Amino acid sequence: IHAANDIGARRYDNTIETVLYRVFCELINNTLRHANAQNITYRIFEDKGFIVLDYCDDGVGFNPDSYLMGSNTGTGFFNMISRVSSLKGEVVFDNNQGGGFFVKVKIPLN
Repeated sequence: IHAANDIGARRYDNTIETVLYRVFCELINNTLRHANAQNITYRIFEDKGFIVLDYCDDGVGFNPDSYLMGSNTGTGFFNMISRVSSLKGEVVFDNNQGGGFFVKVKIPLN
């Protein structure tokens, strides 16, 4: 795992920290269970009033559109989106199948 933490020891609202923690755990779990990845890279930082989590792996990739269209029964994907949305945040996936996986999670700090 390659990590970058640009926020130091700064603490955030408990709800924000909990959502980021659960999303991060789900992402790692998915990488370990499905991606056949050798590397995980993530970065947590602040950008223009948001806390941002960039996460990627070098695994087999997947197509998030297939989840959105209902062809997969897993709930982790939807739970991530729901948790972030509950804080008026956004989740952006890169659907580059076969070329790894990337997601950006942005949660406002207002």
